[in-house]
Amino acid sequence: MVIVPSLPASFSSQSGSAIEQVKGSAIPGNANGSSITNSSFHTDILGSRITGYVATGNSTVPINKKVGSLSVVITLKYQDQAGLNSYLQELQDPSSPFYHHYLTHREFVQRYSPPAEVYNSLNKYLASRGFDTKTYSDRVSVGVSGSASQFDSLFHTSIMNVKKGNSTFYAPVKPVSLGWQYHGAISNVAGLSDEHTAQISPLFTGPSGSEVLFGSDLQAAYQLDKLYQARGYPTNETVATILWSGAYNGSSVAPFVPSDISYYFSHNLPPGEPEPVFYGLPVGGAPLPGPSAKNDSTRANYESTLDLEMAGSTAPGATLVEVYGPSPTMSYLDQAFAEILNPNYNTTLDNALSHVTAISNSWGGGDSYDSSWVQYEQESAARGITVLASSGDNGNTGNPAPGFPATVGYDSYGTLAVGGTQTSVAGNASNDGTGTTGIASQSVWYNSPSSGDGSQGGVSSVYSEPSWQLNSPDANGVITGNSTITGVQSGRGTPDVAAVGANMWMYMSTYSYGTGYYELWGTSVASPLDAGLIATMDHYTGSMEGFMNPLIYSLGQDQFQGLYNGPPPFYWIYNGSNGEFSSARGYNLVDGWGSINAYNLILAEQSFESVTLTESGLPSGTRWYVNLTNGQSFSSTSNSISLSEPSGTYGYTASSENGRLVPSSPAGQFSVNGSPVSLGVTFQGRSYSVVFSETGLPPPYEWYVNLSNGLSSGPISSSSYTASLPNGTYSYTVSSGNKSYSPGISSGSFTVQGAAMTVPPVSFSEVRYTFTFNEINLKPGMTWYLNVSGQHSSGPVSSTSYSLKLPNGTYSYTAASTDKRYVPSPSYGTATVNGGPG
Repeated sequence: MVIVPSLPASFSSQSGSAIEQVKGSAIPGNANGSSITNSSFHTDILGSRITGYVATGNSTVPINKKVGSLSVVITLKYQDQAGLNSYLQELQDPSSPFYHHYLTHREFVQRYSPPAEVYNSLNKYLASRGFDTKTYSDRVSVGVSGSASQFDSLFHTSIMNVKKGNSTFYAPVKPVSLGWQYHGAISNVAGLSDEHTAQISPLFTGPSGSEVLFGSDLQAAYQLDKLYQARGYPTNETVATILWSGAYNGSSVAPFVPSDISYYFSHNLPPGEPEPVFYGLPVGGAPLPGPSAKNDSTRANYESTLDLEMAGSTAPGATLVEVYGPSPTMSYLDQAFAEILNPNYNTTLDNALSHVTAISNSWGGGDSYDSSWVQYEQESAARGITVLASSGDNGNTGNPAPGFPATVGYDSYGTLAVGGTQTSVAGNASNDGTGTTGIASQSVWYNSPSSGDGSQGGVSSVYSEPSWQLNSPDANGVITGNSTITGVQSGRGTPDVAAVGANMWMYMSTYSYGTGYYELWGTSVASPLDAGLIATMDHYTGSMEGFMNPLIYSLGQDQFQGLYNGPPPFYWIYNGSNGEFSSARGYNLVDGWGSINAYNLILAEQSFESVTLTESGLPSGTRWYVNLTNGQSFSSTSNSISLSEPSGTYGYTASSENGRLVPSSPAGQFSVNGSPVSLGVTFQGRSYSVVFSETGLPPPYEWYVNLSNGLSSGPISSSSYTASLPNGTYSYTVSSGNKSYSPGISSGSFTVQGAAMTVPPVSFSEVRYTFTFNEINLKPGMTWYLNVSGQHSSGPVSSTSYSLKLPNGTYSYTAASTDKRYVPSPSYGTATVNGGPG
């Protein structure tokens, strides 16, 4: 679907980063050549007035129809613009100590917000003039509501309904100025004209023969599922969207029906995933979300519903907040941006806004400038918030120009512009994403030459080419090389990246078509998808991505030149064209650097290394688990689990849902040190305790058990040993490290049958050796005696020798004869047993 507010080309003159501008306060001329005096925007040296445009000639005709109430935004300059510019550069410089050191809301206000005395004085002054005002804690803007006559008096002008051709709108018809007491303080006034308002051009499609996807299909396609497995879902992140409510018969209606979005999340996310929490936050008197959205004749409800469903599909469990005004004017869009950046912390909704990590804008307009918006882009970059916008849907216009806010781009802040692809997924697309395994193919989203609907890109004539495009030879070459088509020699090129922009299902109830699923096309699908993707990346890394464009162009150039050896962070779009620009390897003006592989982008960004654990032994489809000692948990039904970790040493345990199979080594350790890591996990039948015990060995024991499956106990220093063995029959041998002892039974067998068991004890005893004493010279029939220390006496020995079993050691002995006429020589002595007979 397309939402295209046609914004003014530019009602400003720019000097550095501080802009003096009255937004929408001019009456442009028409094609009839009528004279328009464009009093160039300026503030005199004292800043005593802000001057807009004055219409002259007959191209614009005042109408005597009273202008009703107006809602205007007055924006003040930052108090230290130069310091802010410098800090934003530091945030993007990897060599700076402030690299990605984002500021809190309070820190930003303290350093850069307009002075409190000026802000409070302006608010008090406006209130004294009878205006209703809305203030913001960052003191950047004041929302001002009042009648046209009040604004006539305030700005010394006359705001009237005028007619130009077939268009009727209100605008000042005299120069606009403000009291000199606020000289030099104001940068922008938005809302004095409604000539330029947003238009919605929804792109419904019928049966196309192409694969139609749900948002959850993109979880596997963009490898977000790996991030969920590693560190859970982004339940602490918030994605905001900016839009407006619809209308019916001249009355405002709700922007969406909450039950539609609840239905989508409950039916179209993978089982077990947390459903996002979502809110609608109205500004400027817009109605609350509710059933009246079904009656919207402007189709703004289509976009609101789509944005929330897509953002929640890539950020399951996150908080989603759509902030919207009652109509598509720049004043209300600025107010919505201000509301997001300034939560009051008094409600659950405001607390959610304090965690905003990404802001998606599925709308666009002419190539233009708005100072209020640009200042809020600066604040977002300083606070680490990523601002995204769809690149547009007018792929083939004959005059390929990109649009605001996608074109906002400076060296250190700006918008991430998202183009559209037509994507086929690997596996099978399903209503809950569970059948998708990756991306099969991608091409440029482009309907047909006759309709012109397709991913829009080009080169801005308002914004200069930022350094991150200039420093990328590929991107810069594409931008300058297409000058004959764009009519711009050099400028900010869009888009930067792409996501699915075609053949996407959404669920909603409408007055015209009833309740059900509708297939839509448009880059307004792509922007919220990538906003959810970035919120998930922020959750995974534990930090905020912030302004990503310099990183994206640096990594894209490295991938293009083959300088990055890791898995590619971008899926190139090789096929297709939008009628003006063609896709190509690397950067192009229809799909940027292609779509983001979130997992690989984090690897490239943080120098993480991939760790792959591969299992064997489990039946196909069995879920298994790996838990790291740092608290991360992973699971898979395939035979491998991939994760990414920074340098360090990690302990892990493995398990499976199959209770009968367990890892042979349930715990282990690996180290990450600059290269990928691969590990194997072998599953086998569940093991049971088998207890071996011994008796007879003196401390310190030292005995051994060796099993027929190759398991060896090593030296055992206690009287028992427990082995963990699966079911089966095993043989074993037992031995002692103390050679003075031997087992009574040195081998045996046993069978494990689904339970722990104990093997009969092994009895060790001292090893004894035969030691023989011999006599000579005694006459036959004579007897003799031998007494060995520590042993029983031999008693009378009638043979010439006497043997006994002795353990190792040294023994004393005495010998004697019963015939006293014979005396032994020697009659005593010592004998030593040392590992053998003697």
